[in-house]
Amino acid sequence: KSIVPFTCVDWTYFIYAHTHILFLHYFNHFVMELGFGDLSLSSSSSSSSSSSSSSSSDDDGVHVKQGVQWSYCPSFLCDPSHWSYRYSILVLVCLIEISLTFNDDMTDGLAKVLIEVMDIDTLTYEYLDGFGTIPNIVLCILGGYLIDRYFGIRYSLIAASITGFIGEVIFCVGIFTSHYWSMVLGTTITFIAEEMLVMLLYIYQARWFRKKELTFALGLNSSAECLGSAMAMSLSNLFYEYLSFISVPPHIHLGITCLLGPLAAFISLVCCFFIVCLDRKRSKPSKNPTGLSVKKCANFYKYISLNVVLVSVAYGLYDPVIDSFSTIGQLLFVKKFKLNINMASFGNGLLSWLNIFLLPLFGLIIDITGYHVYWSIAGVSLGILTHTLLLTSSFPFIPFIAQFLYAVSDSLFCSSMGPLPAFIVPESQEATIYGIMDSFENLVFVVCVFATGHIADTVGYNVLEMFYLLLLIVCLISLINLLINDRLSLIGVTNVSGMIRRKREEEESSSSSDSESSSSDDDSSSSSSTE
Repeated sequence: KSIVPFTCVDWTYFIYAHTHILFLHYFNHFVMELGFGDLSLSSSSSSSSSSSSSSSSDDDGVHVKQGVQWSYCPSFLCDPSHWSYRYSILVLVCLIEISLTFNDDMTDGLAKVLIEVMDIDTLTYEYLDGFGTIPNIVLCILGGYLIDRYFGIRYSLIAASITGFIGEVIFCVGIFTSHYWSMVLGTTITFIAEEMLVMLLYIYQARWFRKKELTFALGLNSSAECLGSAMAMSLSNLFYEYLSFISVPPHIHLGITCLLGPLAAFISLVCCFFIVCLDRKRSKPSKNPTGLSVKKCANFYKYISLNVVLVSVAYGLYDPVIDSFSTIGQLLFVKKFKLNINMASFGNGLLSWLNIFLLPLFGLIIDITGYHVYWSIAGVSLGILTHTLLLTSSFPFIPFIAQFLYAVSDSLFCSSMGPLPAFIVPESQEATIYGIMDSFENLVFVVCVFATGHIADTVGYNVLEMFYLLLLIVCLISLINLLINDRLSLIGVTNVSGMIRRKREEEESSSSSDSESSSSDDDSSSSSSTE
């Protein structure tokens, strides 16, 4: 056939499938050389391919010429239900998350340089983050509703990634021209796009891993976020110092360094395009590819139950506390615990490095055991213990113990709380519910950021620790109410064992397949009667 009818999406999927074929072919050959035997997944595929004529193609459109004898069946690479297909999307999601977090924290890694080169004070520098966070309080709810109502997650993912790339370019233009408000505009656009992208990536993972390994997938995603943050804190300054040999003005030097932002945004855009192409294989194309009917979207309020409110409160209180504590942790360790600046910086960054390894581990454990609310309560309780230690003691080794406990607390909470909205609401309302959660989280984060600076400057760090303890206690109370509400319900949803959840999902999948087969039989009988 002519290659003209092939669209860009077809060629993208063609490259993806054949890349996997070549990789697994040589991997199989390497394993056979080690003496572990053949890893062929289907013995019938080789016989069927050898008996075919000059060329054959599988159901997914991947053509295999006669004479090329593969030791496995390549059709599983194009099967959306196979684990390799799902985890290919998870790898792309993690790459996007690393890029987003790198862009988000690159300005924090270059904070001192930005203040000196752009000749601004600390409060003016904080406006770069503040102006980007405040619009998300409203736009997350509006964006989630519009995604469910009009656009769909595929078009929204591409649009958000393009918007983020444009925002990074505007930010770099502002640095090259020494124009502060262009930098503010660029960061605002970038923050809005990043918030939409994070919400859409959560939805993609909830839909692809709803029946399998959802908690592990979200834990690996959070681990990628910590990795991107650690890379931004270390690589941005190293790259700036590496370019010191270039004899250019300081703002040009800083602008060249910040070009890492558009580069990371472009990588994120490419990964988003691949995700959209692969996601097209998940379900058959419908007559309404943009989303839902008006009736479904107009009645989304009925899904805002007490469980959704309690999950939003718990999620919206815990994350801003740990984020705002990370911004003030270095100063706290220096002033109260008398650590030097290097040890305080190491202790403050210990949380991110530990989370890289702990988040996937706890995600896998929670996937197997279940009982998400129990694990969330354990995580919040460890957070309360951490701030109690920081409040009541002043030994120099306490910050390192507290950061280790906080890393375990954050890993437990994020791994167990992230999948709960996907368990409570149907797929058609996930964008709206995640938008509500992100809006409440942004609101609490803005309050925590301003309250942290004001309390630390006026009444001291002990009162600040009491403020954090108060927020975590409210978070714990909401989780206990969620547990009670789940116990009082006829069928538990948020706090069931992993075995029961997997059994329910198998029953739902079998019933849905039976209903689809019966509907197809009805359609065929109606068409025959019409004829």
